[in-house]
This record gives sequence, structure tokens and C-alpha cells, in this order.
Amino acid sequence: MVQTSIPVFAEQSYMSSIWFSRSILGIKTAAKMLRVNCILIKNIDEFIKLEDEINSVIIISSKADWTHNIISQLRKMNLKLILTGATPSEFGEDISGTVLNRRVAVNNMVYYLYHCGRRRLASVGNDPNNTNDNIRYEAFLNATNLLNITATKDDVFFSDSVFSSCIERFLDKIEKYDGVICPNDYVAVSLLKAAKQRKIRVPDELFITGAGNLLIGQCSTPTLTTFTMDYYEMGVQAVNIWDSLRKDPKISSMSITIPCELICRGTTNFIPPPKPYVFEHFYKPEKPDASKDPAWLLIRKLEECLSQSDRLDLEIILGVIDTKSIESIAEELFVAPGTINYRLKKMYSILGVSSRSEFYNILSQYIENSDALTEIVYSEGSK
Repeated sequence: MVQTSIPVFAEQSYMSSIWFSRSILGIKTAAKMLRVNCILIKNIDEFIKLEDEINSVIIISSKADWTHNIISQLRKMNLKLILTGATPSEFGEDISGTVLNRRVAVNNMVYYLYHCGRRRLASVGNDPNNTNDNIRYEAFLNATNLLNITATKDDVFFSDSVFSSCIERFLDKIEKYDGVICPNDYVAVSLLKAAKQRKIRVPDELFITGAGNLLIGQCSTPTLTTFTMDYYEMGVQAVNIWDSLRKDPKISSMSITIPCELICRGTTNFIPPPKPYVFEHFYKPEKPDASKDPAWLLIRKLEECLSQSDRLDLEIILGVIDTKSIESIAEELFVAPGTINYRLKKMYSILGVSSRSEFYNILSQYIENSDALTEIVYSEGSK
């Protein structure tokens, strides 16, 4: 039976946010285009009562504990799960979802502030139970480290039960900072208001940035530098993922990444970003590449040789392992010695060797159980 409705599990505390309203609008719009129903579900009991045969569901959330809990329950039902809001990779490779490229966005913002001459940066307002804020936190520390800015965990001011307290803790240490990155425009606008009350001049003394490109940030004084977060498109793409999983059962999970655009306004003095403003700067010294190690390359070439071999090739390999002569192998396999030599040269070429002795040495290193290879060669259905 083909699934004709999309159950959408919604985290209760998240439903009052603009992020939720934009996501659910995108989901409903895309579902309507596919002529399927969108059913908002608040708990497992509501879900169990559904009469439609369900193979996959969409989850809208942000809190790590709630998301882990609902995923744990739905996994037991062997459903394909699609996240929007929370980052799917944080919950397992079997989870699909739509992703805002938050790491790149934070990297971009850090480098932008660096480009503006700001070197004493802080991150203010991250919720430690929000998977996306934890991604921002890690990205902030990584980006500042790569630019040799002395930012540490002490420069990250997490929110707690009293939201404004993290802003006050930051402002109590304002002499240490000249730039701040907030996880969203709400925090940034609240910080801007609190800074004004303390007579801190923005942007002269402090650059402030947010995320989300909300109207409230566009109406602040000065206007807020931010980056876009297209939650409507995330909802649309969540339904596209659902449709792809429905049509192709061979796909176990998939992810779609949506870019974030930096918008420079008054809280950073309208300084435009450099172009390009991230990728050529955010890099680490090149580490040794395991794929270039000779031993690693050799075993990969051997696997390539074996996987491209037909039954006759594998029988020849067994003969080489047993140190039989070309003539003996040809006689046993009822082919001409020239055929054996031709086949061997093809295998030599794949492995990058030029003699039978080199070929034998490689085979003896990695094919220690020739009986297993024999069983593979003569098993029913071998090519």
C-alpha cells in the first residue's frame, strides 16, 4: 500500500517559534503539490491511531533530548525518519533531513568580523540543549582557532533558565570584546538593547551579528547584520525527501543542505564582506593522506584486480599462489599458455607490477587463505 499522508511530529516547545511556522508552511505547501495529506502529530499515541499505512515521518524539533526520545520510539517501528530543524547527522546515519549550513555560516561570520578588524570575539546565547546551537558553538571555536584568534570556551556565553542572564554575564566582561556572534536575531536584538542601556556604542565599540534575517532585526537601530535561514525551504525539501524515500525503497536516508547568505547592516557599520570570504582562509595544514600510503594503494589495487577478474582469471591466480608453471596452469584449465600470459599481463597492469614473482609476492601477502578463494571460484553462480 502506498503511503498517502505525511505524519509530522512536532516538538511542543518549538511550535510557538517562527522557525516552526515557516517550516510547517513549507511542508504543507509541498504536500499539497503532491496531493497528499499533512497530519500534525504531538505524541506517539496520536500516531498509533492513524489508519494509513505509514513508512516514513517528518519530525520538526530543535531540542536534543526531545528529538532523541521521539527518534528512539519511532525507530522501534522501523520507520524512515526525516528531520527538519534539528540536524540529522547528530542522530545517526539512518536519519534523513534538511540542513542549514550552519557551520559554514558561522565560519563566514567569524571571518567577516576578522575582515572588519575585530579580533576579540565572543559567542552569546547558545542553548546547550539545542543541537543547532551546539554546532554553532563548535564552529565558532574552530573558526577562531584557524584564524589564530584567542577565543576559548570562556568566550562562549551559554543561555540558561533566565535568558537575559547570559547577555548580562557577557556585558559584565565587555572590555574584553569588540565583536559578538549570536545564534539568532532574537538574542542579537536583545543584546543590542541591553548594550544601549549600558551606554555601549554599537557598532563603534562592539559589532553584533545574529541569524535568521527577521523583521525585528531589520527594524532595530542600528539594523542587524545577520545571515538568512530559509526554514520554509527546509520544509519544502523535507517533503521532497519523503517523496524520494517513498518512490525508491533502496534509499535508506538522504540529506539536503540549504545555504545561508550573509547580510551586512548597521551593527557592523555596513562593511561589505570580502569575496570570497571564507573558503580560501578556513583551512588546516595538510595532514598525511592515508590513501596515498603505498601499502594502502597496493591493497586497493589488489581488490580492484580481484573484483575485475572472471572465473578463469581467479583460477589462474590460484595456480600462481600454488607456484604452478604457466604450462601446468594452461593444461589444467584447457587453454593455451598464451591465454594465461595475456590474462596475467592484464592483472600485472592493474597492480603496477611487471613480473610473476612480484605478483606472487603480493598474492602471498594478502591471500593467506587460498581455500576461501577456491571456494569462491567454484561456488555456484561464480562468473
